[in-house]
Amino acid sequence: MWRAVAPRLGRWAAGAAIGLSSASVYNGAAAAAEPAFRFDDTELRAATAERTARQQMFMEYLETVRSQVQRAAAVQDSGLIDQLKEEISAKQEAILFDALPGERRRYLLQYGCAAWTQQALSAIAAFSPIIEIGAGAGHWYRALSNTPAGGREAGGEASSGEAACVDVVAYDDGSEVPQAISGLALDFGVRRGGVDQLRLPEHAGRTLLLVYPPPGPMAQQCLNSYSGDHLLYVGEGRGGYNADAAFFNSLEARWRVKKVIPLRPFNGGYEKLYVLKRKFTSFRAIFR
Repeated sequence: MWRAVAPRLGRWAAGAAIGLSSASVYNGAAAAAEPAFRFDDTELRAATAERTARQQMFMEYLETVRSQVQRAAAVQDSGLIDQLKEEISAKQEAILFDALPGERRRYLLQYGCAAWTQQALSAIAAFSPIIEIGAGAGHWYRALSNTPAGGREAGGEASSGEAACVDVVAYDDGSEVPQAISGLALDFGVRRGGVDQLRLPEHAGRTLLLVYPPPGPMAQQCLNSYSGDHLLYVGEGRGGYNADAAFFNSLEARWRVKKVIPLRPFNGGYEKLYVLKRKFTSFRAIFR
């Protein structure tokens, strides 16, 4: 149990900035001689020391209740185990997020690790059809499935007839999602699968969406398998809780950021929606 806690801190600490100091939308086409975009978020970098300190504080707290958990497990005291789970969850929310008991849990149940905005959904809808890899419990998948395609905001007027919603398929291999949630994800329409789906002919032409990819190589593996010309990335910048250095190196070298759209992170988070275009148009697109 204890070895599993630390790797999950990143997923727990998804976050959302208290204010929207980055609320203005960045448009990569605004300046002709614009310097290369760097995924170096100054706000995120400034928060790194505090994040580390909070994580250390939480790990120290876990050590104080380790023996209680072990005793409860040894005698199979389900009542005490449930009580300790609630206590640990409340401490986690307070220490890592300055949140009240249950506040972080409600956020995760409603949005997953990152909360969308209507502006973000509409921006993604403009790139339909979509394939999402690492969809988790399918929160963004379900929100997009109810968003009109073509970038029109929900509730707006359709140009003619009934507007179709975003064509989106979502996959998750279950490696980063608790088993109980993984089962619900399948019920909600998330399909079992991973990076390999990007190489299948039936998904050719779909725009790749990555929402809060886990730390590690998964996001870069998606880039390696993806041949499309646009990319939609929801997450933090370099040094945050998502992906790895190789992923951000690839984005800076081979992709151009067209827009950065603010989201609604939980306390202490810095994720945004990045809309990117491949710097060198693929031969497939040239001769299409």
